[in-house]
Amino acid sequence: MSLHQTLVDVALGRVPAELVIQGGTLVNTGTAELLPGWGVAVHGGRIAAVGDVRRCIGPATPACMWRPASSTRTTTLKAPA
Repeated sequence: MSLHQTLVDVALGRVPAELVIQGGTLVNTGTAELLPGWGVAVHGGRIAAVGDVRRCIGPATPACMWRPASSTRTTTLKAPA
């Protein structure tokens, strides 16, 4: 299966992503909007989906929630316990 087809399958929730990051703030560089609470699904080193990416999580997918580590605005990704 080609990477392109695999990315489509991940985006549709047919194949689990290799990494899912949820709860972050996405920056729309076209409109300069900040979009809080969005997620990103990654597969094969490429972004497969953005937005509500819960459908992309499989049993072995590391799903991380973005949480600010401190008031210094450092970003830390923590896997759920």
